[in-house]
Amino acid sequence: MKYLYFLTIAVVTLLACQPSDKPFVPPKNDTLTFVHQYDYIDHPQQNLPDPYGIAFYASLYQDVRFPISKDKNIKELDVLLDALGNVPLLIMLRLTNHQLQDINQSQADAELDSLAEIFNDYNNDIYLGVGFEVNNPRYMFVSSLYTKAHRYLVERFRQNNVNNVSYVWHVIGMEPRWEEPITLESCYPGDDYVDWVGLSMHNILPHHYPDDTFFKKSSYDKVSAFASDHNLPIMMCEASTRSVKNNFSYRGDSLWVDWYEPFLDFVDNNDVRAMCHIFYSFEDDFIVNRWRKEMQKEKYIHARSEPFKLLNEER
Repeated sequence: MKYLYFLTIAVVTLLACQPSDKPFVPPKNDTLTFVHQYDYIDHPQQNLPDPYGIAFYASLYQDVRFPISKDKNIKELDVLLDALGNVPLLIMLRLTNHQLQDINQSQADAELDSLAEIFNDYNNDIYLGVGFEVNNPRYMFVSSLYTKAHRYLVERFRQNNVNNVSYVWHVIGMEPRWEEPITLESCYPGDDYVDWVGLSMHNILPHHYPDDTFFKKSSYDKVSAFASDHNLPIMMCEASTRSVKNNFSYRGDSLWVDWYEPFLDFVDNNDVRAMCHIFYSFEDDFIVNRWRKEMQKEKYIHARSEPFKLLNEER
């Protein structure tokens, strides 16, 4: 009986480690850890746990009206994914209104089909952000163009039998000061086309918004409530202390109390089941040590997390 028990555990472990057609969603109260592409090299040097996956930005094609040189194009993406092999990925696909129009008019089908083929050949889960901060007035998205294009992309991928991709609807949770806010409802593609609510989190507390800044206050609770209403988990696609550090020059304990504590409170108190933190504080030993301690908590799922934990239905 004892040997049968261990054999069963071994089989369950093996199955838990195998990639599945449907991208993994952890149980409530557990959180996948992604590391931004720029931080990946620094992580082992700081003795931080290997992340569950890697996050980076990509583009469908280069839009001369809105050039972003650091984004991976489809050719570069093909090479990168071939090199990575089988690491779960968070890919934030930046789009412009010009590209949205091309998608809606079937002028980008070749690019979408190439992307679908690359994803089909990849042997692990891909979490795809369709557009970047689509309710951010700075990017001037036309909501009707975006929602139609998001649905078109998902349908095109389904026609190409792409089964290892989850679709992330990526928004911000900050209200603009000088522009009309884009409501979440107006740019939402619909429940049939969204698997996760993606969120960017930068300024959090009221004093993080000086009077001369574009954004005036946080609205993360609205995003959380919207996700709950639609029964969707939250993925923290991008979270960083950059603006807080630039404006206040906080370090050490001051930075931890002022940004990290409210950030982690939000993760703990909302249905955040994946997060990617852009680490601007590697030079700060206090922050690195505290973050290392935080990442040791059982709730965080890393590359080498015990697979039994993922199957524990009681958590």
